[in-house]
Amino acid sequence: DGALKRFLELPASGWLRTYRARVFGRITQADLDTLSKGVEINGVQHLPAKAFLEEGHQGGANRWVSITVREGQNRAVRNLLGSLGLQVTRLIRTHFGPFTLSDLPSGETEMVFDRDIAPLVQEARSAAKDDAGPAASL
Repeated sequence: DGALKRFLELPASGWLRTYRARVFGRITQADLDTLSKGVEINGVQHLPAKAFLEEGHQGGANRWVSITVREGQNRAVRNLLGSLGLQVTRLIRTHFGPFTLSDLPSGETEMVFDRDIAPLVQEARSAAKDDAGPAASL
């Protein structure tokens, strides 16, 4: 359903997106904490994000960062981390709203049932009715 997909991508959906990012560069948790207030990059105001250095795998200048954002803008995570002087060398989305990657093997899929989708469709229709936005065609 294209309209549902588009609605869920929008910040208005309220869905959180969590990523694991392998970054190249020196970073501290204090640096990442600056993202929690929101940041303007190239004239675009980004919503607040929560980011944490992951434990382990921290050798050299390559680090793993877990970052949660509410916006779905193209390259938002790369831009946020780039604003801190980091280069994202790998990006893995681990959560999208209620859906979690967890231990799903690479290339595998998991069935999402109508009972799981029905509340999402209802939420999207309700939002469309309220503002006649992108989900209005649901």
